[in-house]
Amino acid sequence: MLTYKDLLKLTERKDWDEIARSYLEGNIDFGATTAYFCVSTAFLNSNNITLASELLNTGLELSPSNSWARHLKYSIDTELQGSKTAQDELYKFLLENGTHETLAATFINTAIQLGDFSRAEEINEARSVIHDQNVSAPFAIALQTFCKADTLKSVLDSLLLCNGADNFHLFIIQDVPSDKHPDKYTIGHREVNKLINSYLDKLREKFELVSFVTNYENLGTAPTCRKVLDKVCNDYKGFIFLEDDCVLSKDALELAYYLLKSEIGLESKYWFGSLESTFYNLAEVDREHVEREIEHAEKNNLQQGLYQIDFVPSTCFISTVEIWELVKAFRSFPKGPESLTHYIKSIGKKTLLPIVPRARDKGMTHELGYSVHKLGQEGVKEHKHHFLDADDFSVSTEYWRVPNTHELLKND
Repeated sequence: MLTYKDLLKLTERKDWDEIARSYLEGNIDFGATTAYFCVSTAFLNSNNITLASELLNTGLELSPSNSWARHLKYSIDTELQGSKTAQDELYKFLLENGTHETLAATFINTAIQLGDFSRAEEINEARSVIHDQNVSAPFAIALQTFCKADTLKSVLDSLLLCNGADNFHLFIIQDVPSDKHPDKYTIGHREVNKLINSYLDKLREKFELVSFVTNYENLGTAPTCRKVLDKVCNDYKGFIFLEDDCVLSKDALELAYYLLKSEIGLESKYWFGSLESTFYNLAEVDREHVEREIEHAEKNNLQQGLYQIDFVPSTCFISTVEIWELVKAFRSFPKGPESLTHYIKSIGKKTLLPIVPRARDKGMTHELGYSVHKLGQEGVKEHKHHFLDADDFSVSTEYWRVPNTHELLKND
């Protein structure tokens, strides 16, 4: 008595005669459903199509969606009824049961030969390898980097901890140093490139889609910002722009999603959002001061509060495709951030951001940073020293607009 394992070995050797002889002598153990498909295959290859069909149909009653069996049925239908009928039967099965990859390929290849392009396209678009590429995130994170590996590592680590990543894809663009840059920038560039590549697998587990591109023509921070945002705005409804020293709190993406869905828009007075804050920013504070500020914020629910400003932060800003189309030229001017702020002030638009920061700028005085490069360490007047952020609180996704921030932030 041939067992299923025996049948598989004979099938691998294509010993059709031995299988057929054993069946005719009643020496087949049909305890496994797929044994019917082994024997059917043997009779198909022995040109006994009728018996092959009978055995196949018996097996299909027990396992109607078996891929091997469906391939057999397609071959037998082709022999008995012709290619057109076999295609019709396979088409019906694929529509009702989903697209088995090899069956779909069989159908598509034959459909092309028969000139049935419409159904070939329909089945191809339903294949999992095609369908699974249809991405669902409506928004993108555009992360601009150059040569600060230490701050970038903090940014990437914070992204890996963020909630709400399902609503965003991640695009990273790295500038290449020009011949005019000192060697320290070239070394920093290599370190950043190595760092990003070491993080890609972890980032792709977190985000549905992660892209990393190199900007070989370094024309400055503002043109690179324009370049990456023009790219993401071709495919998404809105974006978060981040520089490589902007470290996020765990709920930062949830707030960004809220701003994009509920607050920012062409008809709104809020054309931009940010995850930064102008509050809780002191260079030297002790733990007692921090604890007092946290207690005061919780008492007034400031961790959920939003307020407006009339400028657009350069390190982190949020907006939509439609708005970017109207302002992208200003943001790519030689003084891009300042030019954009002048423009939105002139038309009365605002930026909405949290009182308790969801992002901390860690690079204002970094030796490889833009500010130090342009102004020198002593010339950098704006320092950011946020001593708390949303990770110090229990937060939710319910937000409120604070009417008078200065009154509420008085901590007596």
